[in-house]
Amino acid sequence: LTFTGYVDQEDLVTYYNLCDVFAMPNRQVGHETESSLSVEGFGMVFLEAAACAKPVIAGRSGGAVYAVEDGYNGFSVDPENVEELKRAIRELMDPDRRTAMGVAGIDFAGRFDWGKSAEILRLYI
Repeated sequence: LTFTGYVDQEDLVTYYNLCDVFAMPNRQVGHETESSLSVEGFGMVFLEAAACAKPVIAGRSGGAVYAVEDGYNGFSVDPENVEELKRAIRELMDPDRRTAMGVAGIDFAGRFDWGKSAEILRLYI
């Protein structure tokens, strides 16, 4: 395992291409009634990794749930459940499973397109 910490934007694709699996079991910090609530807004990093044919592991929290189709291009896990995270990692130790989910990730990431989003928004304007 490698924990990179902060990576400059221009280096992200290199890091995605070097990894076998992208895992960020994000979680909500604080409660909705607190002023210091911190939650993943969408999880663009999951789509970026998927576009590089990498299976992803995301926490079932915030907007990340929309950036991963559980069991298709990766896994959504309870970020507070270590056993669930371990199961997802073990599942992705199988190179055939990793490859299949990576290929699915390219398809999944391709569904997100600003043009398509604009078309949908125009329906409501």
